[in-house]
Amino acid sequence: MPIPRVKRLSSSRDSKPPQQPLMTPQKTSPLLKDKAYESLKKQILGGSLRPGHFLSERRVATELGMSKTPVREALERLMGEQFVTVSPQQGYVVRGCSIREVAEHFEFRLTLEPFFLRQSAANLTPQQAETLRAQLECQRQALDAEDMERAIELDAEFHLLFARFAGNRAMQHVMSRLCERMFRFVTQVFELDSARFAKNYQEHCSIADAVLARDGNRAAALLTDHLEHCRKTLLTRAGADFNSGTLSD
Repeated sequence: MPIPRVKRLSSSRDSKPPQQPLMTPQKTSPLLKDKAYESLKKQILGGSLRPGHFLSERRVATELGMSKTPVREALERLMGEQFVTVSPQQGYVVRGCSIREVAEHFEFRLTLEPFFLRQSAANLTPQQAETLRAQLECQRQALDAEDMERAIELDAEFHLLFARFAGNRAMQHVMSRLCERMFRFVTQVFELDSARFAKNYQEHCSIADAVLARDGNRAAALLTDHLEHCRKTLLTRAGADFNSGTLSD
């Protein structure tokens, strides 16, 4: 007589607990906060959001079609970069730039940029030389097209190029932030002195020629003159704004 087969009971070791959905903390979409940041920053740099302008989280969120959370994160980021500040009465406000900040900006660049030029002139590669020539050609095209916004962008790019050639990423990042802070104010100078476009391009060409000739000392001297002229122009042409202690509209 056959022995009946006994069904083995499953042990706790054999059984598997039911899968539970993983609970992850809710995060703001990086795309939304980045979108808000880029939009606000572009408006600040472009001058549509002037110093002293109040930024309402609710209004910005409505305009961008998102909640207030990514807008708040974008505003906090802009505050860290000194584009906005917090007023006890108004909340977030677009920040101006003091005379002292402008002076410190140029002091920093006059110390740092000649070093980058000497380094670039001594170690320039054929590829870097081609990049420099192409950049100057873009400046010439912007000048011919009388495209002020593009010309100012290329002006900042020209100066950042030598930090990149020198291979110092940390200083390139610092200079990039400085150039961004000054963008709207440099725009005001070009609006007041349209002839500065052509002068700027000519001075850039002279600096580039010295670098291409591997004459670092001459390139540094030309750059120093160039920055000094820009500094004096910025401080004198916008004199009416400086009377209040802040360079604004």
